[in-house]
Amino acid sequence: MLWRTQFFPKAPSEEGTPLHQASTYLLDNLKEPVVYPPNLNELFQLTCWIALTDATKENGCMVVVKGTNKQIAPLKISKPYDTQKSDDGSKRFGTAKIEVDLQVNSEDVMPIEMKAGQFFIFSERSLHGSLGNQTAEGRWAVNGRIVRPDTRLYTDKMLKEGHMYKVVGVKDICLDRWQTVPIRGEDRFGCNQRLKDVPAGESIEPVKV
Repeated sequence: MLWRTQFFPKAPSEEGTPLHQASTYLLDNLKEPVVYPPNLNELFQLTCWIALTDATKENGCMVVVKGTNKQIAPLKISKPYDTQKSDDGSKRFGTAKIEVDLQVNSEDVMPIEMKAGQFFIFSERSLHGSLGNQTAEGRWAVNGRIVRPDTRLYTDKMLKEGHMYKVVGVKDICLDRWQTVPIRGEDRFGCNQRLKDVPAGESIEPVKV
């Protein structure tokens, strides 16, 4: 089931995103998990990354590291990120400085160039990031995160009081209208709020912002 989508703009001259695993940012508020799989040693999430514009090595395409899809690596997190500190930002994501404790050989880092409309799918274990945008045009993408139905998403407190995406400095995210969207199969676990089938001829009421 689809539980989250996110836009990924890469502005002109913007730095690349450091290598990370999708599981890195399941800890959005840097305190507690957002995703609770029944077994961390089993595959529990896939990400579908869709290019909305052409993604090239020049404008900041994705990169993946071969052979890193087998385990979740330990993290070193420094928070908050000191914007006055002199460094190249190579390990910074949003307001946090994050390092994956994993040996990476440069020859294993593969750029994923795509045309607009193309996509690729990877698991929460695959080490990935993006190159910097060296062009005068922005690069756009969107992703969708898909989990098994036996994976609990958000805590009761988050659903009631709202969520903080502290790693990028966003807080008070209201989850009153949040629901998962079934992709295929049947949800026999009931761990999460689920979008019900919409009868033919009807539409979903848009969220007012």
